[in-house]
Amino acid sequence: MLPKDGADTGMAHLLGEVDPEQVQIGMRVEAVFKEEREGNIFDIRYFRPIGR
Repeated sequence: MLPKDGADTGMAHLLGEVDPEQVQIGMRVEAVFKEEREGNIFDIRYFRPIGR
């Protein structure tokens, strides 16, 4: 069963503000956007972990 706020598909992108050894499948993240957006996937600079 998927979490209510989860996704049902994978997405490859960058992670930031986290030690690579701390990365886990299923960890919650939030998008960090660049200042000037252009309306595409590259507006997301990276994802950072949020609380457990």
